[in-house]
Amino acid sequence: RLNKQKNAAMSTQKTMPAPVKDLIKEAILNLKDRSGSSRQSIVKFIAAKHGLDEATVNSHVKLALKRGVITGFLVQQKGTGASGSFKLSAEAKKPAPKPKVKKAAAAPSASKSKKAASGKKTSKPKKATSAKKH
Repeated sequence: RLNKQKNAAMSTQKTMPAPVKDLIKEAILNLKDRSGSSRQSIVKFIAAKHGLDEATVNSHVKLALKRGVITGFLVQQKGTGASGSFKLSAEAKKPAPKPKVKKAAAAPSASKSKKAASGKKTSKPKKATSAKKH
């Protein structure tokens, strides 16, 4: 009986809408604190914007902040661990490079496939016969 209630409660609970790293980046950019944003302010921002429980968000954010400092995604202005203030590193502030679409390369490949379809039928490649040892 307890398991059914526990499972029902867990199924109604909202999951994180995006990777926590992205949510933290969004929070820090929107909070615009000059000396960096605190964990508490980041948690409140994410919980309010996405309608999540602060306790759930807090546990995810703590781990993500620690990991972000280690990987270089975040810079810790004050404090240690998940306490203190955090800013985005210079690399994290740069927008992600957009993949360039090569239109010129796509056009010749399309014309080649049309020529092959309109031309003679292509013969199927012969299967390589395998030599069996007796």
